[in-house]
Amino acid sequence: MGRSGYSRMAIKPWPGRDDQVTEQPQQLRNGLFARSRPSSKEKPEVIERLCQRSEREERGFTLIELMVVVLIIAILIAIAIPTFLGARQRAQDRAAQSNVRNALTAEKTFFTDGQAYTEQASDMTAIEPSLSYTNTAASMAATGNIVYIKVYGTPATTLVVGAQSGSGKCFWVRDTTGAPGTQYLQTSSPCSGSVPNDTTAMTSSW
Repeated sequence: MGRSGYSRMAIKPWPGRDDQVTEQPQQLRNGLFARSRPSSKEKPEVIERLCQRSEREERGFTLIELMVVVLIIAILIAIAIPTFLGARQRAQDRAAQSNVRNALTAEKTFFTDGQAYTEQASDMTAIEPSLSYTNTAASMAATGNIVYIKVYGTPATTLVVGAQSGSGKCFWVRDTTGAPGTQYLQTSSPCSGSVPNDTTAMTSSW
């Protein structure tokens, strides 16, 4: 074969390769988009699921659910209020008892110097200025740290101290230098109607 014959030979492409190369990307694109797009059968199901989700989100509480919540809150309030009120009354009683004890301590301090108790407010204020003192039971009140003081005997060796609580109770202490010593009494308000004296029966505690 001569050189001229070789130059006239036509180079034929590989059968079918060009068609396959150009067709494959198109097939891949068609398959990708075909998988991403829902079919006509799937569309109603998707819409139905969206509608159901929207209904669940918009649904509120029923009347029975609201009544159950209100009932639970009422039960909790019924339990909490008596507990709170009881704690408040106990705190008020402790405050009144503390005022009585502080006044009694101040009286004993005064007794150490003069061997007699006093019912003068000025003498007591000089020792315990945080309290207010009165010799009249009608002046007693649950506020203002008012303490009732009254002495008996000559010299004054018997003392009665009282205070009114915010709970409506009256707390009394009677102290005698001899027997029976310190005694206690608890009464109900008004305190002016239950003031003990040097002979009133009292107990060893409130």
